[in-house]
Amino acid sequence: MNSARNRRHSAPAQRGQVFLVLVLLIVVGAGALVYSMATPGRDSIERDKITAAALAQAREGLISYASAKHYTGSDRPGTLPCPDSNGLGNADNFCGTEASRIGRLPWKTLGLSDLRDGHGEPLWYAVSDTFKRNPVAGILNSNTPGGLSVSGSPPASNVIAIVFAPGPVLGNQNRSSSISSACSTTGTSILNHRCAANYLEGGNENADTAFFSGPVTSTFNDKLLLITHGAFFHAVEMRVARAIRESLIYYFSTHSYLPYANSYAGPATGCLASTSGRVPLNPAACGQDGWSSPLPSWFGDNNWQEVLFYAVAPSCTSFTTNPCDGGGGYLTVDGATGIRALLFTPGRALTGQNRPCAATSDCLEDAENTNGDTVYARPTFSTAVNDRLVVVSP
Repeated sequence: MNSARNRRHSAPAQRGQVFLVLVLLIVVGAGALVYSMATPGRDSIERDKITAAALAQAREGLISYASAKHYTGSDRPGTLPCPDSNGLGNADNFCGTEASRIGRLPWKTLGLSDLRDGHGEPLWYAVSDTFKRNPVAGILNSNTPGGLSVSGSPPASNVIAIVFAPGPVLGNQNRSSSISSACSTTGTSILNHRCAANYLEGGNENADTAFFSGPVTSTFNDKLLLITHGAFFHAVEMRVARAIRESLIYYFSTHSYLPYANSYAGPATGCLASTSGRVPLNPAACGQDGWSSPLPSWFGDNNWQEVLFYAVAPSCTSFTTNPCDGGGGYLTVDGATGIRALLFTPGRALTGQNRPCAATSDCLEDAENTNGDTVYARPTFSTAVNDRLVVVSP
């Protein structure tokens, strides 16, 4: 009797406990659903990591190409390859139109692997007119602005090149290898997988110089990596400085002295003898011997002398039996004496500076380097100082 009574009393309690467990499971399940909707899944995070790594490799490949020692013919420091229009990884030989300056990233030409985003899609690439390899257009030095712009979030101007990760298919995009006449800016039928509109959207597929960046939505999923002035010209300027350093060292080995600098008060292509200013295009105009081996043709052709600072020790500007014994002393850098010559790469113009440089302060920022004496300091890079020093000799 007691046992039956106990069972009758415990049944409601057990049903109550089961109900509470069910409620708890529902609450936990709903919480998990909300959490999964509010936070990216592990697959999404991994895809984003792959995309970010591919974009970074592409950027480094492009900067390395622009600063590599491969300048022959029309090539020059800062040159970037044309895009790849056939999907095989090789840069096109010619990209003289806006439509031809956007295409696949030429990964073979850049010495890279076949880079893909986190969805396995090939990277795309757009390049500014002045920076393209062929045909050459305009003057290209560290004062040359980029010709691309980006609206949206974040906006940007003065962009040199852009690498795109297209992400998965959206809307009516067709990435098959079939032919499409509706996907051409020239009226000629092309393969779907060579057409920007089947990979990019938001205006990024248009054959122009204006692009868009923003968060992923149901109608936009491009991810952009912009190549802008700072990182790009840091490497290119150093390549230029090292090339001119080689020319100066060879000049000294031939003549036992170094050329005068061309004063900022002198003509751009002549020479007004000074111990600091521009690299002289023609030392003979300062009464010295001409270049033993001609300067690289790209140097004067692109006015690099207007944006590169050169200083020479007074004792090293004339021939003597003992080289650099002409009197007047040497240069000093951070307390180290006996420096024959040096170069500074000035970076982009900061507030208050002019380009081309019309005075030392237009190229350099550090007070020790702009006071007109023979003592210099190796700059510490900051938002207010973007110069870099290359000692020529010793």
